Amino acid sequence: MPSLIVSPWVPKGIVENRVLQHTSVITTAVELFGLTGPLNARDASAKGFADVFTRLDAPRDPAHMPSTLNRPSIADPVLTTVAGVAIDSGDEPLDSLTDEWIRGFAALVARRTGASLVGATAKEALPTTQGEAADFVDRHLRAMGI
Repeated sequence: MPSLIVSPWVPKGIVENRVLQHTSVITTAVELFGLTGPLNARDASAKGFADVFTRLDAPRDPAHMPSTLNRPSIADPVLTTVAGVAIDSGDEPLDSLTDEWIRGFAALVARRTGASLVGATAKEALPTTQGEAADFVDRHLRAMGI
């Protein structure tokens, strides 16, 4: 699957040819942060790419990177048809893979921050739609300064 890895810790213009999958992100997070893993059978079989972030001794100079990136227009959202009805993709329910990924992400956040995000003591409900999942991940990464 084609992937883009964007970071000041990755050398400019690097092309990597290893086979990655969605759960390679989880494997990489486990590798980078020394977490107990794997979280599930999918990430147990995924190759990580943490080594890509260790090829530089220091991050690249911000002056050599764009200060902002153009965001795609949301004027014409992509709609999905479910049972003959068009719905916004953000309102689509999570599939089993994304649900499992969100639960794993919540567990990793809980281990790092001590916040309970899963189970009876959870401070908030886990997301059930694609849009809620995107907001959930964004909010928790920002809270951790990432």
